[in-house]
Amino acid sequence: MTTTPHPPACDGAGDAPDHRSRVAQAKRVATRARIVSAILDLVSDPSNLTVSIEDVVKAAGIARGTFYKHFASLDEAMLAMGREVRDQFTAQILPAHDLLADPVQRFSCGMYCFLAHAHGDRRWAGFALREELVPGRSLLLDCVLADLRAGALQGRMEIDDLQAAVDLVLGTVLEGIRTLYFRRTRYPQQYIDTSMRMALRSLGVDAKAAAFARAYASRCEAAGPESADRTSE
Repeated sequence: MTTTPHPPACDGAGDAPDHRSRVAQAKRVATRARIVSAILDLVSDPSNLTVSIEDVVKAAGIARGTFYKHFASLDEAMLAMGREVRDQFTAQILPAHDLLADPVQRFSCGMYCFLAHAHGDRRWAGFALREELVPGRSLLLDCVLADLRAGALQGRMEIDDLQAAVDLVLGTVLEGIRTLYFRRTRYPQQYIDTSMRMALRSLGVDAKAAAFARAYASRCEAAGPESADRTSE
């Protein structure tokens, strides 16, 4: 019995399912990005005292059901976004931060970048104020703890209680972001510089080392995340 050979499949036909899945994945990513952008816009606006799912789906231009395909609730979306925003920004400054061996300079680099970024990007600053800046575990908290521990062990900082030191640092950063966001200072660069000096001195860093660390810290911003757009002020 002779069999008639089937003609070869058209080139690329076997890739159709993969292509469809790639397209679907790209759509999911794009839709999630629209949701994230909408939440950032809504939450960072101080006139919005509360934000609802209805607000988000309207701003994102999607159906309510589409939102639930990505997040079970608004709280889940906010937690996920908060973690992403914090960790992404922290990861951006790590290359410059990790090049430094001195914990005082490392600490100054991180603090300067957060405050300078808040000054240049009010949308980011507004979201940071609405959400807890540092959850129970985060890349930022790991960096702060590592720098403070190293500073104490090397005798570069005087820390009697690590948790108190963490609270002091994060409280300074949060209130600094708030001041810069609401433009409560006429001289933001001077304010950032003074905040860093006072934080360093409160951690037992001597005046000379604090001055050097502050002067060096501005290099971290240029080497880290892209410079902030000051034209939005």
